[in-house]
Amino acid sequence: MTPAAYLDPPMHAWRVRAPAACFDLRSELGLPTDRSIVMTGHQAYFWHAGVLAKFLAADVYAKHHGFEVAWVVPDQDAVDPFALRIPVRRPDGRLADRVVRLDEQPGWREGMAACAVPTSSVLRDAPSSVWPSPLARRVDRMLSALRLHEGESNGAMQVSRAAEDLMSAWIEPGRTCYGTELAGTEAFQAIVERMMQDPDACIVAYNAAVQAHPDARVSQLQRDDVQYRYELPLWWIEADGRRRRVYVEDLESGAFAMASSRSPIGLAPRALLMTGMLRAGACDLFIHGTGGANYDRITEAWFRRWLGVELAPMVVVSADAYVDFGVAAPSKDDVDRAVWKAHSARHNPDLLGDAEAASTKSSLIDAIRRAGWGSDERRRSFRELHQALAAYRQAHSASLQELDAERQSALAGLADQQLICDRTWAFPLLDPDDLAQLRAELMRGLAADVVSPG
Repeated sequence: MTPAAYLDPPMHAWRVRAPAACFDLRSELGLPTDRSIVMTGHQAYFWHAGVLAKFLAADVYAKHHGFEVAWVVPDQDAVDPFALRIPVRRPDGRLADRVVRLDEQPGWREGMAACAVPTSSVLRDAPSSVWPSPLARRVDRMLSALRLHEGESNGAMQVSRAAEDLMSAWIEPGRTCYGTELAGTEAFQAIVERMMQDPDACIVAYNAAVQAHPDARVSQLQRDDVQYRYELPLWWIEADGRRRRVYVEDLESGAFAMASSRSPIGLAPRALLMTGMLRAGACDLFIHGTGGANYDRITEAWFRRWLGVELAPMVVVSADAYVDFGVAAPSKDDVDRAVWKAHSARHNPDLLGDAEAASTKSSLIDAIRRAGWGSDERRRSFRELHQALAAYRQAHSASLQELDAERQSALAGLADQQLICDRTWAFPLLDPDDLAQLRAELMRGLAADVVSPG
């Protein structure tokens, strides 16, 4: 299946804002202040080609216009960097999926921020027998990339650096910023202080924006005037990596302190605050996927009402690309026909070309129709019909068994089709030529309209 990119609006219609007058945040993050910045990013794991398309588009667009590219890794998110979903072959030849670990000593636990996951030695020998060739070679490349970065500060950085290496065939690396790094900036400290000065204004504006965009499925912040319980859009990351929600009284009591730069312990922004800060002061165009665009409309409304700030424009990029399994799965129509034929052939001799058995069946059905209801003749013809069909099935048992096998194969193939048509396999598992083709499509999008998402 040919890869396809989806852009909204088309790339030739993208516009960047004039660089922000205040470059403090850019300087703190090591970003240039002398040119426009195009930013995108994703969580710290091996993501699918739809996410890769964001990075490809950022690189294509920035190079064309002389802009800078920056990437953000929200390493404060609770994701497992070393888990990988892969397709496998079962003993019967059918496809299935399995989640495997790429690290030898798992350090991630449920609810743990990725920044707190320790780096890990990775599997030295890929169990290549469990996945179809040439996927084994592609998994080996992922493992090799991870091994090169075993000396990084944490698992999130190890995986994001490995993904950067694996993308280098198509794009040059951008400056990578981390969510916990953002938490160590003076800009983050200033916005937290603004929350503390008037938490009600922050929370009311946030919740109003959430209510205005219910499709994003973002929870409102808790606001309890009686219990003096005011939730802020922050995480507190414990020493063991667990994340806790943050309330005004936690900060007032001094229970929580600011994180130092890239510390795995301390305050960190939640997703909306992170992208809001980045779009306010660190970039001039932000590339989202479809999910990120949904929630960041909340961010725009929140920052506008709370701070009177208009964020840098955002655009949406995604793509469909698939693993080539070397087999064609049957369509639903093919499956329906195989199921129908296997069932109907047991009752319809015409389907197996047995004209004599078909004629006998037709004659006996006519006799049943002519006979009186409840008559001996009707009962005799009915018995003869079943005897004739039993004899027909016995004579054609091999053909009927073959049709049953085709039905089972078609049903199994339909299950395979769901995996063959799955667009969410990690991008390093895909054919590199397909991903190069995806970049070429984005290049064409600079001058020509590209299909918008439906």
